[in-house]
Amino acid sequence: MFSKKKKEDDPAVLHPSQNDDSRVVVIPIDESQHAETAFDWYMKNVRKGTDKLKLVHCYEPPPPPASSYPAFRTTNRYLKNQRKPNDKVKLVHCAELEQPSGAYYPDYAVPPEAWQDQIEKSKDRVHKLMEKYEKKMKDSKVSGSVYSEMGRAGECVCKVADKSNANLIIMGSRGLGMVRRTVMGSCSEYVLHHSKVPVTIIPKEDPNKYI
Repeated sequence: MFSKKKKEDDPAVLHPSQNDDSRVVVIPIDESQHAETAFDWYMKNVRKGTDKLKLVHCYEPPPPPASSYPAFRTTNRYLKNQRKPNDKVKLVHCAELEQPSGAYYPDYAVPPEAWQDQIEKSKDRVHKLMEKYEKKMKDSKVSGSVYSEMGRAGECVCKVADKSNANLIIMGSRGLGMVRRTVMGSCSEYVLHHSKVPVTIIPKEDPNKYI
């Protein structure tokens, strides 16, 4: 949806097969200082001239408008878990009276106009984010690509690392408190437990310390 990749014939892109010492390093990025700290830590401490960086922004689109979200979720669940090849599906729309302006919308969804506005703003933010990191890579003379991938952050990072045959993942830590981490979960914690390659977490408090 927001992908912006370097062309394969770009001379700045170094393929791992061109050098036995080359590494593929995945660094998740977003608009936070934690992501920037992780990138800067990589550049200062572990960068190699033959590395190929994969900077990925993982995003989840906002829920569909209030009127369509429950049906969207149910249809998705059916297609993913219960569909059989010989099924005949009949989708029925039962119209309801339109809610007046200012009506209450459930927490899980937003009005159609606001949803579309969120989509457009998200596109703009992602493009600016990718341009920012493309410039950082160019200024630092490091090879690689910047792109976006839809999905939950932790799962998305592991998926990208698998697809790109990564050698290392470096990511920032949001430094969530115990309660928030228990309730919300932690992206870095998920990656630590599910990654097939070494993971370096750059702490929020002191970027010179790492685990």
